[in-house]
Amino acid sequence: MLLAAPDIPGVRGVATLCAAGAPAIASDGPARVRAAVERLEAPFYLASSRDDPFDGAGNVAAWSQGLAPARTRIVPGAAHGLAIYFDLRDELLEFLRTALLLR
Repeated sequence: MLLAAPDIPGVRGVATLCAAGAPAIASDGPARVRAAVERLEAPFYLASSRDDPFDGAGNVAAWSQGLAPARTRIVPGAAHGLAIYFDLRDELLEFLRTALLLR
């Protein structure tokens, strides 16, 4: 999703939970994701648990560092993927409403 987002016309925002999986793309996957979000003009939301087993927290930090459109959230624990949804649901929904201009 993050790799494709800059090339999707009219994308208003991107959200990802557990910011992981980039190494499965290729060995340079994390660098490719960072390059993609640098080109992304829409706001994006990256979330992970602090001890995500796939280094989601590290990716959140690396992929958002210094980028104004980035909004991040790290939750306690080692949960992965949708297992962190209820920890950040209200914040995520507010991000999506704002990005989609519903507020």
